[in-house]
Amino acid sequence: SPEKVFSINFPFNVADESGSPNFYSSEGYEIDNKITSDVLEIINSGALISDSLYGFADPIMEFDELSPNIWRFFRELITMDDGYLRYDFDANNENGHLHPLNHIDVFYSSKTTFKIGLKRQINQDDLRDILDIESNCHYLHPSLP
Repeated sequence: SPEKVFSINFPFNVADESGSPNFYSSEGYEIDNKITSDVLEIINSGALISDSLYGFADPIMEFDELSPNIWRFFRELITMDDGYLRYDFDANNENGHLHPLNHIDVFYSSKTTFKIGLKRQINQDDLRDILDIESNCHYLHPSLP
């Protein structure tokens, strides 16, 4: 939107092969509709809310016999870092140095989030440059009272 720019960490990589996208895990095996359907079945089985180790493991073990990468992919999903950065131009909540007009919110949970105030507005290219480890680094300067 004109006032927000997000970065999102996806649990897969995309390759454009022969004009159609193919999805791969970070370990390099293909993620197809079969493996995603299997993961959804595991989630819908209640494995993630089970109070028992067997209640968690049994559904995964059932699919593991038919889908050799299911545990690797499922493990990637439940252990991935899913935080994000969001640039925010927030005139409605601006409050001096407590909530600057221009700031970057880091993560999305109120339990782990923090914000970095910015002296000026930025755009998508600026945020992309901040996140690009191949470009020059950006520096933080402490604000003075």
